[in-house]
Amino acid sequence: MQLLAFCTDVCLHYDVQMLALDSNRIGDDEMCSFSDTLPPVALAGLRELELWGNKIGDDGMKALATAIMSGVLESLEELIIDDGNDHSALKDACQARRINLT
Repeated sequence: MQLLAFCTDVCLHYDVQMLALDSNRIGDDEMCSFSDTLPPVALAGLRELELWGNKIGDDGMKALATAIMSGVLESLEELIIDDGNDHSALKDACQARRINLT
């Protein structure tokens, strides 16, 4: 959780357009907390988010989907999870917002 809190804080102070959080052992609890507490302006300019190589399951991906649908990640164009699972809520959210999901 400290990593995600740090990233959010950094993004509040800098115009971060790409955030690579791959292979950081992020799990459902961390992703749910991150998605639920994300300030609307924190990642306003983020265009690409890489989350592959983590341990995020359905609960974490559903929380991320909810955040995406709420408009918090308003500039997101590309989301890379590449975990081979079918996260239908996340797919639907990305499709609705025209975010490329790989």
